[in-house]
Amino acid sequence: MSHKKVAIVPNEPKLTHVIPFPVRVQLEGSLMIAGGLHVLVGLTGVVGLLLRFIGPITVVPALTIMALYVFSATVRFAKAQWGITVMYVIFVCC
Repeated sequence: MSHKKVAIVPNEPKLTHVIPFPVRVQLEGSLMIAGGLHVLVGLTGVVGLLLRFIGPITVVPALTIMALYVFSATVRFAKAQWGITVMYVIFVCC
């Protein structure tokens, strides 16, 4: 019998996905790097420099396309964790 470390994704309807430990570690590392890049971009002021060349007419359609792409996943997670979703909406609106 194998004793691999695995992570189980909760709240999946009718299915339980098992994520192998090395894959989970790679995913966590990539999220940490992405967060670090966001902090670096925010601290260096690159956004202000880019706004000189990229206007809202370019940004809004790009954000709309990205939002439509992740809509189904967002709804699925909101259904599973409705309490956190309600708390988030209250924090954003107030």
